Amino acid sequence: MLYPKLSKSFKFFKKLTLLCSIVVLTACGTPVRYEGVKTSGYGLTEAVTLDAATRVSITKLTKALKALDPKITAADAAMLAREAHLYPMYLANVWNVSSPPLVNNYLRNSGKREYGLCIDWAYAMRQRMRGLNLNSFDWHWGIANQGSEWREHSTLVATAKGAKFDQGIVLDPWRNSGKLFWSNTKEDSSYQWKPYTEPVGWTPSRLDSF
Repeated sequence: MLYPKLSKSFKFFKKLTLLCSIVVLTACGTPVRYEGVKTSGYGLTEAVTLDAATRVSITKLTKALKALDPKITAADAAMLAREAHLYPMYLANVWNVSSPPLVNNYLRNSGKREYGLCIDWAYAMRQRMRGLNLNSFDWHWGIANQGSEWREHSTLVATAKGAKFDQGIVLDPWRNSGKLFWSNTKEDSSYQWKPYTEPVGWTPSRLDSF
């Protein structure tokens, strides 16, 4: 039959086109560097200077986190908002991340980068936030487009203690190469998030040192 053959050819062409695009983008990929960002001896991330946009985003995220539940303390909300912005910048430096993120995915999958897939970001962020002992929050692994070869995406979702997954806030550093994207889970126009326990067969212990 003609239609199945055409369908398979079209799918192959789409994959080939996407692969060629990634290869072309790789040649144009830009190394990411966030100056003056480092971890401190107190288990937090510090920055010598922060641009105005990041400062504004931290303030807005603090308010959004506090608004999730009256029981969330101002101190916990402020610490989470700041660390959620700064720690991905630190990771981007340590991991030698390239932008745009699809370029870094290609480099990671081809062995030219050790980290930087969305699952690397999600796991490292979750471990970091758990280590802060912020009692106001629960941490969830969020997944979108599960099973899609090209569009599956993972991220960290923070909720108030005991709250439902869809009442949380997405904390996603992957899509902007270490510069945090955040939104209420239901309001993310790019992805429809669902809770996920753990990637099957994936052992992420190598990321614990970060």
